[in-house]
Amino acid sequence: METIDMTSSDLLLVTDGELPNPPVSTTILSQLETLRHQTGMEIHGLLIGKRESPALDSLCTEVHQFLAEYERQVTPLVRTTKMASSTSLSLFPTRRIGYIDRLSQKRYSFALRAMSNSDSDRVNMRLYKRDKRRRFDDDDDDDDIWSYDGGYEPDTAYTADDRESSKGDEPVESDAYVIRVEESVEKIQHLASLEIEEKRKFLKEELNAELKQKSSSRQILAESISFVGTGLVERDIESRLVILALISQEHVLFIGPPGTSKSMLGRRLSQLCGGPFFQRLFTKFTTPDEIFGPLSLKALENDQYVRCIEGFLPTATVAFLDEIFKANSAILNTLLTILNERQFDNGAGTRRVDCPLKCVIGASNELPESEDLDALLDRFLLRAQVSPVSDEGLLEILSSSQLSKEDSERNYSDGLDEVFRDVSETLPSIEMKRNIGVLIKDVRNFVTDTLGQYVSDRRLIKAARLLRVSAATHGRKQVDLIDVLLLQHMLWTYPQQKD
Repeated sequence: METIDMTSSDLLLVTDGELPNPPVSTTILSQLETLRHQTGMEIHGLLIGKRESPALDSLCTEVHQFLAEYERQVTPLVRTTKMASSTSLSLFPTRRIGYIDRLSQKRYSFALRAMSNSDSDRVNMRLYKRDKRRRFDDDDDDDDIWSYDGGYEPDTAYTADDRESSKGDEPVESDAYVIRVEESVEKIQHLASLEIEEKRKFLKEELNAELKQKSSSRQILAESISFVGTGLVERDIESRLVILALISQEHVLFIGPPGTSKSMLGRRLSQLCGGPFFQRLFTKFTTPDEIFGPLSLKALENDQYVRCIEGFLPTATVAFLDEIFKANSAILNTLLTILNERQFDNGAGTRRVDCPLKCVIGASNELPESEDLDALLDRFLLRAQVSPVSDEGLLEILSSSQLSKEDSERNYSDGLDEVFRDVSETLPSIEMKRNIGVLIKDVRNFVTDTLGQYVSDRRLIKAARLLRVSAATHGRKQVDLIDVLLLQHMLWTYPQQKD
């Protein structure tokens, strides 16, 4: 016999298919459908003795068949519980019990009747004896074409007193079954309504909590952008880029002349995080001691090459490195490791220290001319050209007051850490559809073929991750075309290529 798997069902309906169509009101059907979509609830039906039931199909996610082609004696099948009556539902063949007409090979039809549990054995016994008499009294029957499955074995002996007491015992009218079906349907409606209401309440609370959390995260991000840009004129894009870089744990490069608020953006970002801030101006004479810390004299006495890194770049949370492309080869290799891997070799390669670095803001008046610095340039995913303010912006600066001390000491580190955790948890579920991937591929081909500039695989992978971060911070479940506009700050080598 085929095994029927109903383990995935949340609600199981058992019936012989004799249900009104529709079985419930359209309102209940609509509510059940909504519940299925919202919670994934599965309602399975077990259809006994029939091949199809449109009414059951409308109620259930999946309908299983039982005894659809069953052609032998059928024993009591379903017994209802927790009801005032002890009535049981049993299947009986409308023709002779236990025989198969081998000539006609016709299926037997079955009638479902409701009867008292105490009467079930006696009714089966009477049917068995009646068919036995017909078998031996009918001289025209060919016994060879009939097969018998076995006699009836009642739980107790069948006596004459039982025969007398059973006279007049007849199956309960089919109206009793109809009543019980109606009661079952009403009970299902009631339970389904309660389940829908409970799920709706739960989903509403969950949605409100999620919206509250998203609203809080967006408010923190908006306040952070506002804080970084407070008192700075025409620096809204730069303020947003440094916040995006901080959340995505990437680095930003600003190209522009001196005095255009590049270092101020770095200090504001440091105040925002509340961690150690490191700032240095590179020249061709800058030594590693100025960036990574001086050598420990005590360690040298023990023939150990160890630096005192406290207060230098390896222990900073945010760093501002001005004229970064003037870094010499003695600094470059170690700097690349810190920027990419967030680790510092302290001790001739024997000790690797994890760096708490979240974001580095690099600044330069010009782009590097030597190919030796291409690897350093590639470490800065986000790039922006910072120009002097316009004439209107200058008048606004002259007429505005200075940033108050209270505002300059404001700290959002706890809120931003929470936003960072939320974004990190959400990031794996952010979807990037194929059309976005094709667009990024076409942009890379354009930059490579038309502009003649190389775009590394690492930069593209980081760019795709940053697009997901952008979608997550805006509360979207997938990368949108508007997020792709950020590529204008990631894929150019010279400022004139941005447009």
